[in-house]
Amino acid sequence: MVFCVECGKKIPDDSKLCPYCGTSVSGKTAEHKTPAVAAPFSFPSKSGFDALSKDQKAQQYWLRRLLAYAIDAVLLSVVIGVLFSLIVYPIFFGFGVGFQFYQPYALFGFGIFPLLWGILCVLYFTFADSRYGGSLGKLVIGLKVTGNDGAALTMDKAFTRNISKMHWVLLLLDFIVGLATGSDYRKKFTDKYAKTIVVPK
Repeated sequence: MVFCVECGKKIPDDSKLCPYCGTSVSGKTAEHKTPAVAAPFSFPSKSGFDALSKDQKAQQYWLRRLLAYAIDAVLLSVVIGVLFSLIVYPIFFGFGVGFQFYQPYALFGFGIFPLLWGILCVLYFTFADSRYGGSLGKLVIGLKVTGNDGAALTMDKAFTRNISKMHWVLLLLDFIVGLATGSDYRKKFTDKYAKTIVVPK
């Protein structure tokens, strides 16, 4: 097939002028090609999961990150437990005539712990990443969070990469989607979006 070099439309093989835009074909080589078609989205040929299943370095990397998160989880659990026992529990369970339970408040109280966990988690990691280059767990394990260019994180980048920590399901999806759609095993999806990365100190 022959296509006009100017407008790209299909023209007869023996044409001297393009019938659509009037461009002269003589003296120029009309391109014999198939019009470009946008390639549909596809997963990379080698995803982060490929590296994680075969590369010992990738496995050690995520083991270190898991240990760092475990340290942070213990710290946050202690803090939230103290807040829950000193503030939330008395408000929802300790007040009332004869210290009787008010059922609507009692039922709502059971949902406070995971809500506090999610909010505190996002605030803690956002502040730690932007101020110190990583949470306490990461610093203990020997990791730090930077931008792709090695620069320290701004507050908005730190918030973006940590928003999935609001709930463990979101965090799991962040990890799965990030490794499934990218070749860099070190990046969650939010890391790719925020242009951040966790590297050894």
